Amino acid sequence: MIDIHNHILYGTDDGAADLKEAAAMARIACQEGITAIVATPHFRADRGNASPETLRARLEDVRRELKDNGIPLTLYLGHEIYYSDGVEEALEQQRICSIHGSSFILVEFSPDQEYTYIRNAADHLMGLGYTPIVAHAERCRCFVRRPDYLSELRNMGSRIQVNAASVISGPLRRATRRFLDQELVDFIATDAHGSTVRKPESKRCCAYLYRKYRRSYIDDIVVNNAASILRKQ
Repeated sequence: MIDIHNHILYGTDDGAADLKEAAAMARIACQEGITAIVATPHFRADRGNASPETLRARLEDVRRELKDNGIPLTLYLGHEIYYSDGVEEALEQQRICSIHGSSFILVEFSPDQEYTYIRNAADHLMGLGYTPIVAHAERCRCFVRRPDYLSELRNMGSRIQVNAASVISGPLRRATRRFLDQELVDFIATDAHGSTVRKPESKRCCAYLYRKYRRSYIDDIVVNNAASILRKQ
């Protein structure tokens, strides 16, 4: 699995607190079959954010820590962007990291946000030359009520990510599986935040997906789509 949504980068948000925890998360990820992670610290235009230069330096710190400890995990950089006023300006000023320097950006919306707002936001971002990936789409109530909205967004050019944990358990399981039934999902990711809670777990999710759904589709949403981004195709 390639995990495109993960808060392994230490000291930047509510994810890994330090290098030690980042390494612990990496060990868990490897045990779960994850071979690569895109570190996606939160970005909010209305708050202070670490600069891209700081994030790249911390990414190198984590890479060295993993190498020194023999942890075979590849790391890339991105952001999880909370969409609000000021995001387009931040993108134009290059204060936001796209996924591995590609045109793809991971974008989060408030759970109670109306679909019209999300659609207009996606349209604005695409107008700037980016492809938005809607983060943990199962949390958005408008999609739970109307999965066809996801189909409309995908037809516009956006992409959809759901969390591995939501496939397996919790109140959002039913909606998440309905999205998968209709093949409306483009990426499965862990959205991991730590080594003791919200861990980077994927094994149970992947085992379920391969039992339940068409293998080529699951290959795409677990590995191939993310690999294409990282190759910048």
